Amino acid sequence: MSQTNVNTDLADILDISVMVTGNNTFKTSLFDKRKQFPFQSIRFPHNDSLLYVNTKLNVAFNQSLRIAKICNNRNDFVDELKSLIRDFKDRNYKTHFILKQFIKAFNRFPFHFKYICNSSDEFKNLLDNL
Repeated sequence: MSQTNVNTDLADILDISVMVTGNNTFKTSLFDKRKQFPFQSIRFPHNDSLLYVNTKLNVAFNQSLRIAKICNNRNDFVDELKSLIRDFKDRNYKTHFILKQFIKAFNRFPFHFKYICNSSDEFKNLLDNL
């Protein structure tokens, strides 16, 4: 294997970007190679597709869990969630359906959101400010 990172404090591994901060702690965030492509890639099904409604909504549920598991910084989490909302809105989803899936994910797996929020109310407040 060859080394592909250009910075000794930053490495992109699969879909995780790991950075060593000044106080020798790790900061993790999402890495998506597709964002570097010179064209737009389609990541999620369109709301008008023939998939079952629950299947389409579960994508939002699982993506919010994925973001929460990887991002250990609240600002990165919020940025990724905003990007996710934008992607789903571009695919013709209603915002309240997307946010409902995020809340469902938080309520079912609150320990994955430990770096982000301490309570359901705090998480709902975060979503209200997106």
